[in-house]
Amino acid sequence: GSAGGGGGGSGTFIYMAIRRGGMQTPTAATDVFAIDLADASGTYTAQSGFPVDTIIYGGRTGTDKFYNFNRLTGSKYLKPNTTDAESSYSADFDKMDSVQFPSSTGDYSNYINYMWKRARGYFDMVAYSGTGSARTISHNLGAVPEMMWIKGRDQTASWIVGGSAIGNGTTNFLILNNTSAMSANTSYFNNTAQTSSVLNIGASAATNNSGSNYITYLFATVAGVSKVGSYTGNGSSTARTIDCGFSSGARFVLIKRTDSTGNWFLFDTERGITSGDDKLLQLNKTNAEASGQYIDAASSGFATRTTDGDVNASGGSYIFYAIA
Repeated sequence: GSAGGGGGGSGTFIYMAIRRGGMQTPTAATDVFAIDLADASGTYTAQSGFPVDTIIYGGRTGTDKFYNFNRLTGSKYLKPNTTDAESSYSADFDKMDSVQFPSSTGDYSNYINYMWKRARGYFDMVAYSGTGSARTISHNLGAVPEMMWIKGRDQTASWIVGGSAIGNGTTNFLILNNTSAMSANTSYFNNTAQTSSVLNIGASAATNNSGSNYITYLFATVAGVSKVGSYTGNGSSTARTIDCGFSSGARFVLIKRTDSTGNWFLFDTERGITSGDDKLLQLNKTNAEASGQYIDAASSGFATRTTDGDVNASGGSYIFYAIA
């Protein structure tokens, strides 16, 4: 370092470091989740109102989707709709109320941003290195993960989705970057249920290849804030409420069919969830935003309003992740 803050040379320095505070259970979704439409051009800032731990953003009109950055890996991104390894791009998480991408250029007026903050029982993330042998990995969610995404950062590999809401929670899984129905694999999660303090990871290269690096995102239900759940389709376009236990309608809804192939349908109140016109994005695709009638607002969550097989086929099985 430079003595006295000036030119070259060396010196003795003192410093103070403060440990990140313990995660508290959120009481308001706006404290831990934000949706923002991006700046029109120049430096790209996504406004959150809190320190952001991970962000997913994507263009609404083009085919350049989606990008995921997080605080642990910094200026590295993954794409939820691909198997690509991570790439580098400048991202600044050292903000109290936003994420900034200082080197951004171009028009971002049609980009949508989703931002999460780590909080007890709601969301956590863990970066780890693979060993090739079954193991446990500590986490700080403080609840059993109901949905978890695992992605190899330095390898071409699919995003593995597990958790207690995905079938039996021990072997069943989905793939975030494609339409596959739920399948089973005993080596992804070591055929063992996750707990409120550790992840059970098997010997599969997709989740634990020796020498590879991984990121995992953990999601759970917090009363009045978030809901990971399931429902059975009724094949009707008449509004049918999915009760999430919210005091107002859901701002964010992600839906995936599990008993058959289906896209990861993504809705939010910044772009829609209005009667007659829901702006649809698909987290597993690069498609531009589409319009249609899929879900409606409901006072306690959301309501299905379609016969589309990706959302409400008669007898179909679905999982969803909703945030108030």
